Amino acid sequence: MIGNLSENRVLLVDDHPLYREGLKRILDSHPRLRVVGEASSLTEALRMLRSVSIQILITDLNLLDGTGHQLLERAFTIRPGLRAVVVSVSRQGSDIVRAIQAGASAYLTKSASRDEVLQALEEVIQGRSFLHSEVSGAVVDAVQGLRLLEGAGLTAREQKVLELLCEGSSPKDISGELKMSLSTLRTHLRNIYRKMNVSSRTQLMLKVMGGTTS
Repeated sequence: MIGNLSENRVLLVDDHPLYREGLKRILDSHPRLRVVGEASSLTEALRMLRSVSIQILITDLNLLDGTGHQLLERAFTIRPGLRAVVVSVSRQGSDIVRAIQAGASAYLTKSASRDEVLQALEEVIQGRSFLHSEVSGAVVDAVQGLRLLEGAGLTAREQKVLELLCEGSSPKDISGELKMSLSTLRTHLRNIYRKMNVSSRTQLMLKVMGGTTS
């Protein structure tokens, strides 16, 4: 079951056997993850979801007979308690947004390191979300203007901090660009998190993209 010390059964879906094999080795090194199925196509993945007990789905977006988005859109009707992770070469904001809106809890690019993959899976096991740092900048392009978030009551300064965060800027970079101390920046961040009802940068990114932080 997700979130406790028991084993989490994983289905790997990717149309490249060598990448699947490498990812399986990484997952097998985690004491609470066990790969119980592999698929290269949408059809195979749906069949396995129906026949094998799965807690975590890890999928690419490009499959032999469909897309990872299509898989996500159907997987949760088969396994309502499922948690899903996308691992893709795509850094397109539209792909990220669609995956999150379809129910993915985490999104990584295929350049992610072993540690980043395990970190993402650990977050998912704990019922949280994860967004790879390499795709955070795509948030700005994917959203039709961050001004849509003004309903959250952000000040102009907080709005600028949020924009820089979504572009992937580090706290040090933001404080330098906006000519504010790190202490002042931390205050702005606390206010943004409170107003947006999130507790982490990843959750903030997902909310900006229109996804869920639960």
